Amino acid sequence: MQQEVFGLNRQIRGICDLLAEEGYVVLAPDLFARLERDVDLGYTPPEFEKALALDSRFDGEHGLADVGAAIAALRAMPEVAGGIGTIGFCLGGRRP
Repeated sequence: MQQEVFGLNRQIRGICDLLAEEGYVVLAPDLFARLERDVDLGYTPPEFEKALALDSRFDGEHGLADVGAAIAALRAMPEVAGGIGTIGFCLGGRRP
């Protein structure tokens, strides 16, 4: 699962929880970790401004590498059988 521009917020964590309840192994890498760890923004105007500021500094190539590392970590988990899929929202759904 790739986050939206608001970080690993309640919305993304909720979707991860729903997928896990359905039996999927879910991993959501912190795509902003290279800029600021644990970004968890809501949708108020000040939070939106912070999200846009982080987005302007985000390096898509680094983000792609971080997603690749997350996929490698999933493949190494014994509880992961079969294929690996990804869902990306906003920031996590765009091309680098």
